[in-house]
Amino acid sequence: MKQTLCFLAAAVLLPFSARGQSIFDNSLVHTVHLTSLYNGLQDTLTSDYILSFDFFQNQIRDIPYTFCKAELDGTPLDTIGIRHKGYNSWWSSPKKPMKLDLNRFKKDQTYQGLKKLNLHNRASDPSFMRENLCYELLRNMGIPAPRAAFARVYFDGAYAGLYRIVEQVDNGFLDRHFGDHKGNLYKQNSQGSAGYTLEWLGPEQENYYPQYELENHESENDWTSLIHFVDVLNNTPDAVFADSIAAVFDVPSFLKVLALDYAVNNLDFYGNAGRNYYLYHDAGGDGKIHWLPWDYNLTWREDAPPLEPGALTPVLIRRLLKVPQFRQQFLEQYCVLRQHFDTGKLAPRITADSVLIHAWVALDSSGDFELAAFEQNISGDWFHLPGLKSFLGKRSSEIDQFLADRGVDCSVVVDTDEPEGQDHELLVFPNPAVSSVVTVQWPVNFIAEDKRLLVFDARGRLVIAETATAADNAMQLNLSGLQSGVYFVYLVDGKHGARAKFLIID
Repeated sequence: MKQTLCFLAAAVLLPFSARGQSIFDNSLVHTVHLTSLYNGLQDTLTSDYILSFDFFQNQIRDIPYTFCKAELDGTPLDTIGIRHKGYNSWWSSPKKPMKLDLNRFKKDQTYQGLKKLNLHNRASDPSFMRENLCYELLRNMGIPAPRAAFARVYFDGAYAGLYRIVEQVDNGFLDRHFGDHKGNLYKQNSQGSAGYTLEWLGPEQENYYPQYELENHESENDWTSLIHFVDVLNNTPDAVFADSIAAVFDVPSFLKVLALDYAVNNLDFYGNAGRNYYLYHDAGGDGKIHWLPWDYNLTWREDAPPLEPGALTPVLIRRLLKVPQFRQQFLEQYCVLRQHFDTGKLAPRITADSVLIHAWVALDSSGDFELAAFEQNISGDWFHLPGLKSFLGKRSSEIDQFLADRGVDCSVVVDTDEPEGQDHELLVFPNPAVSSVVTVQWPVNFIAEDKRLLVFDARGRLVIAETATAADNAMQLNLSGLQSGVYFVYLVDGKHGARAKFLIID
């Protein structure tokens, strides 16, 4: 029996690993070991970063990689590239964010198909959760956004602190979301604390080099699609602007991102500083430019502004929202957001994640924030930074009032973008579990005769295995004998797979 259960666990877990998802499984804290291959590695990382900026902290060169050994969740890798990264998150924190390039010095080396990984710190976020929550909200709204999870990082065997491990936006990311990477991927290149707000700089592509980096197809060095998009955005007359911009740009997806940015009071996005985004020309698909969001640590902030942008906004926001049909679409994106930006859905997730990482935050002496800040900021304010749960409740009510004031009927808004993993989620309630019984409900498309429910603890040990019949789409689980903590339930019927996380509390 034990062998059979182990086989079932592997059958459930292997598909996630095969798609590179086990490293982004946010139901557990991952482990990253970094080992120096020469003396003074950390000094080299610091000096390489500082020398990449001038006296005014404007970046003047690409930050160079150096080399080290790495081990990810117990899997050793050959020599990899490592460097510091970020801007505000580097200068404002003693614990520096890092980028790992797995095939920088070893050709074709990957981990679960991934070539690069980002290790983000806790700068400006005592809760440690803001970025992960925003990326998950974006993915739930159907936006291609990076996956993220938590990782405890060790440097030369010593605990360097808790990080967020964040997916790189690269060709592999494009393949997963668009089916290929035939088009050009452009990354906005910040100049100090400012970025590029998409103003017209003329037809010569060299004019755009300080503003963007071409992330793929570098040898071809073709900037035609970007320049055409910027030309249409800035130079098309108002009378034909709506049709012209919709032909070259995925407007609805951008409006979803914009709604999320305003809802969570993102201080460091295109609308404020022209920063933190990628543009991808989907040459193998619809032929349009797609907006890919990035960097969400400066969110869920104090003094949240009105939910509708004002007149003094960058050209893309300003021109789109002058078009009545686009403005209405923007308002309706708040209906889509509210399906996910909801206390009943997010508050249990916030609680579960706080329990998951609490011990590793307590051991993290790197100096970002004290433990009390983490504990307080889950629900309540830490000085000027609102608590996650209090912000969520207040902002949700503000969105509802905002929609009501403008006569937006969310019951008739249809979201045509299917969220990533929509058919692969279980509903567990009550969550957190406060008694010895929870109910697990699954999608109606699980129609096989026999379905297996498997529950694992945070260490990956199978603690419950049950069978449900085809007539059921829900069943109760008896949790008697299980200790408080985080648990993961998987459902498999031979055709589909689904999973959920739940918390048992005393």
